[in-house]
Amino acid sequence: MEPEQTPFTKEQIELLETPLTMDEIETKQGNRYLAGHLARKKANRIFGHGKWGYRKASDFDMHDTGRTTSNGQPIFLVSVQITLKIRGCVPITEWGDCECNGMNASSVSMAKKGAITDGLKRCLMNYGPAFGADLYDPDWKPAPAKPKVPAKVQTPLQQTQPAAPRPVAPPPTPQPQAPVAVALNNAEELVAKFTNAINGTRSIPELLAVRTQMANEIPSTSEARAQLRPLLASKESELKKVLVGAN
Repeated sequence: MEPEQTPFTKEQIELLETPLTMDEIETKQGNRYLAGHLARKKANRIFGHGKWGYRKASDFDMHDTGRTTSNGQPIFLVSVQITLKIRGCVPITEWGDCECNGMNASSVSMAKKGAITDGLKRCLMNYGPAFGADLYDPDWKPAPAKPKVPAKVQTPLQQTQPAAPRPVAPPPTPQPQAPVAVALNNAEELVAKFTNAINGTRSIPELLAVRTQMANEIPSTSEARAQLRPLLASKESELKKVLVGAN
């Protein structure tokens, strides 16, 4: 029988099987978890930059939890399916959830981002302890922390003798920077963010402020900007009609 093939190298498998350390784990309401930015950082380190990505596999769902905040705002649960694709592997799809306090545009936008990140982390957990697959195991133990290198203690002779001056290297020649591109992993989040911002505008000045923010955060050649242009134009036309009607 032929050995099972895997797209990962021996080094990658060792990294995937290494449990999280206490420095990598955060705790909220008694639950241990790996933060979203650390999960993305580890995915780049293990799988390689540009060799993995994810996308929404469903529309956002919003359910009333029946609970309220301390100031009476209703608490909703925002859910979405996320599909993770790693080069050489079959796609994995999981649900992600995030609570939303109230129904204002800012809260809904943040909850959608949280649901996307939660879905991504649930997908990554399928690849082993490196992404917290064993955090829910009652017998879980963190990986040993890396030993700290003790500081060198100077002898009296070393303290009295000044160090030889190091040669100063000439400053590097500045190189022209390439235009910043929108990261593939953040495109869905940017579209969701600015869709809510555009829909929430009530005047032309507000819409111009959102357009300026888009120009600062999303390059004009990106796919996210292309998806948002029709919505921006439609909202501008709508506000102008309201303005003309008011006059």
